[in-house]
Amino acid sequence: MSENYRSFVELFAEHGDKPEDPDDRSLIEAIACAIYDRFQDNYPDVNEWPQPVRYFYGCHDLMHQIGNGGFAQAAYNDPDLFVIAEEAYKHFQRPKAAAICREAISMLPQEFQMYYDKRLKEYPDLEEVFEHFNDSPMQELDERIPDEFWIDFELQKYARQHRAEIEAMDKI
Repeated sequence: MSENYRSFVELFAEHGDKPEDPDDRSLIEAIACAIYDRFQDNYPDVNEWPQPVRYFYGCHDLMHQIGNGGFAQAAYNDPDLFVIAEEAYKHFQRPKAAAICREAISMLPQEFQMYYDKRLKEYPDLEEVFEHFNDSPMQELDERIPDEFWIDFELQKYARQHRAEIEAMDKI
């Protein structure tokens, strides 16, 4: 483990024993930041991570991406999140959230063709990319996000339940 990374063991030591509070996102944000930091250094593929870590990451990052810029932004930045999140939402018994992820997955080929036609991946111009987000057919999904999609508190409890698997990421 690089010395530059924040240890998951330390994060849980700081946050893990606090009483559960639906409004306190500090634990899940700290875990997510520690995961994101590792992504920058050729971290193993997300599909090689323990399932609880994949589920945590998939839902957290997809919620963040969609909350920030919608489904089109999530598809542009990391389309693989939809597959991971769909699986995770099924695990969390959130069928409507899983269904909207599945719908987004079905729209990806059309979305990718639009990137190709507009040359958004080859020669990205930030203004054109953001224009695309507004024009994308995926924007229609943004208006149908079910309430059960937002699972911060469930992720907080899930992280504590799977503390050992998350802490084991320190050794990767």
